[in-house]
Parts: sequence; structure tokens; C-alpha cells
Amino acid sequence: MPTQPSPWFAAITAVRVVLVLAAAFAAWRAVHLHRTDPARSPLPWAVLVILFISTTAMISVVP
Repeated sequence: MPTQPSPWFAAITAVRVVLVLAAAFAAWRAVHLHRTDPARSPLPWAVLVILFISTTAMISVVP
């Protein structure tokens, strides 16, 4: 008999989705700023931030 996921699992999944969306937005913003103002290129920092966000989002948290 299938069971529904716990609220804890649903909350963690929601946080992961939000973090992945934040990483996607950071990537888009970095590329946009790089194209419009190359002198203030945030790409090196953006890569680090995106890696951090993505890694955090993918870490499994077991209650």
C-alpha cells in the first residue's frame, strides 16, 4: 500500500526547488550583467555562488 511522503520530506523538496530556481536566476543575472557591463562582470563570483546553491540543494537531509 503506497504511503504519502512526510511533511518534512515535502518541505525539503520545496526548499531544494527554491534553491535550484535561485541558482538559475543567479546564472541568468550574471550572464545578463556580463553582456551589458563587462567591466563589472560578476561571472567568477556567480559561478561560486551557483555551485554553492546547487550543492546545498542536492544534499540529502535525513531527519
